[in-house]
Amino acid sequence: MTSALAGVLDVATFKFCYIDSPANANTLFASVRTAIEGLESAYPGVTFVWWTMPIETSPNAQRQAYNDLVRSYCSANRKWLLDIADLESHNDSGAASTSGSYEILYSGYSSDGGHLNAAGAGKLAKAYWKLLAEIAKSR
Repeated sequence: MTSALAGVLDVATFKFCYIDSPANANTLFASVRTAIEGLESAYPGVTFVWWTMPIETSPNAQRQAYNDLVRSYCSANRKWLLDIADLESHNDSGAASTSGSYEILYSGYSSDGGHLNAAGAGKLAKAYWKLLAEIAKSR
């Protein structure tokens, strides 16, 4: 982020794609945490939003571990979080899609097992809109 952008940005986010599954969740999380904390220090007027990593219809232990680390960190440090994995793993009635102890993408939100279809994208868009509204109210 350049200082010119910091003067016009209120909110900044960063997210991975579902295919960016980490080889080591702890290493990836430590790297992301360091980068975002550095940006928060450099740009205190910008609200940074964390995202969990999107999920697939098949389980992934390292992705689950990364998402759990993000959730724990955000909760402990009062950070804004868009929990995309949680949104993707629950249907509109709130029923969870899991495989063992791992969250998996609800099949009704995807036609290929990874990318969101219109229903999944709509759900995520509504959650993002609500999150931005909450951030705006807090400023």
